[in-house]
Amino acid sequence: PLPPAPARALTLAHALEIADRGSPDLEVLRLQIERGEAAERIAWAGVLPVISGSLTYQRYNQPIERAGVGTVRGADQLGAQLAIVETLSLRTVSAIRIAEAASDVSRLSLDDARRLAHGSIARVFFIVLAARRAAELSRTQIDDAVRQYQAMRTRRELGAAVGLDVARAEVAALDAVRRSADADAALERAWDQLGSALGLDAAVDVSVADLPAI
Repeated sequence: PLPPAPARALTLAHALEIADRGSPDLEVLRLQIERGEAAERIAWAGVLPVISGSLTYQRYNQPIERAGVGTVRGADQLGAQLAIVETLSLRTVSAIRIAEAASDVSRLSLDDARRLAHGSIARVFFIVLAARRAAELSRTQIDDAVRQYQAMRTRRELGAAVGLDVARAEVAALDAVRRSADADAALERAWDQLGSALGLDAAVDVSVADLPAI
């Protein structure tokens, strides 16, 4: 029988999702994008107008009135002032362009890192898949070698073969068993490699439920 598979099996899409969510390198790049966007906002703040204002209120005990003129000063005095200052220079425009370019570079770096991470996970995923196929194939090779060995023993009993032929068939069967053991070891290493690539503490098997059609 094949070696016992790990308890957890992931599809390719799920494995790529875990890689996106749990990769420290990708998280660092996401934080760099946030820092770049904050730098953009700071740069735009240098272009936006500065608005300042003041409001004053004074209250007197009684209004001042004059005959023939009326009220000269009321009991309540309210005043307001509003100032808008706009300063635009080539330095602020250049700062905005530099900040936007830095943010674009950070986004491109994240996209490139995601592609590399996805390629690495997909490569290990298909290594596990190929190792499983190799382990399954090795079982059929054992069956063929054992049948050849049994057939050679029968031929020797009937006088159609010599002992050397039987010995060679037996060696071929034992070699098939050895190759199967090597394939099993490679499969277990591939499981461990996939778990390590995903940042998990356990080996991970693959599920072929969502593989694209060739």
